[in-house]
Amino acid sequence: MKYILTFLAALVVVGVSAIPLNGNRTNLLNGNRSNIFRANIFGIFNGNESEPNPLDKDFFDFVELLPWDTFNKIAEEYENNTDIIETYHFVKSKEFHKLVYAVEALPEHHEYVFYLEESGYAKIRELQAIHSILGMEDYVPPEPSQQVFKRGNNSKGGLSSLIKKFIAILPVKEIKELHEKKLKDSPAFAKFISYLRDEKFSKIMKALIENENVKKIIKVSKKNGLDFFVITDFLLRIIGLRP
Repeated sequence: MKYILTFLAALVVVGVSAIPLNGNRTNLLNGNRSNIFRANIFGIFNGNESEPNPLDKDFFDFVELLPWDTFNKIAEEYENNTDIIETYHFVKSKEFHKLVYAVEALPEHHEYVFYLEESGYAKIRELQAIHSILGMEDYVPPEPSQQVFKRGNNSKGGLSSLIKKFIAILPVKEIKELHEKKLKDSPAFAKFISYLRDEKFSKIMKALIENENVKKIIKVSKKNGLDFFVITDFLLRIIGLRP
């Protein structure tokens, strides 16, 4: 169960951390509880020689504000949670992988990836990391050519319950203060946030989530304990984009 919990923690946070994924994968696989999130999330993969992204330091500063000791204690309460175990098996399944491949093949998803890359966010690196975590085929970025998910508030139990407990103890004041400071002091962060708040991004996301393949993966995933709305809400709160 330690590995499952660490695995899901990495899956949740890898999207916002955007830290180059170097280091030894052993700690993750062994479920090193003393550093169940912080130490493992930034050292999941071997052999990733990606150049640092200007946003890496900004995101890391937000991650450093999080109450990791309390997160660890909450996570321990979910060690034997059957819903999380089932979600783990689901995200490792061929069924889920096929759903992901179908969404990633969409022109709407290509535009979403290109837009975030243009904003300065290493979306391709993130997708490559998630593919590796899930044991999927390597992510192949689309050839250049061609708002975040709405919040859901009906999820209960399992991973969603765990995340909501994390949200309840976030240091909101400190996160908001750091968010405002980054907007002033970090051109990379200010650019990224401006892209997220732009009407163009809203249109890109609207086109994406209205696609039937995307609706299907959202529905099937939520049924199996993986609620993208709850996860996205958590990630946005970590960088100060929600109260």
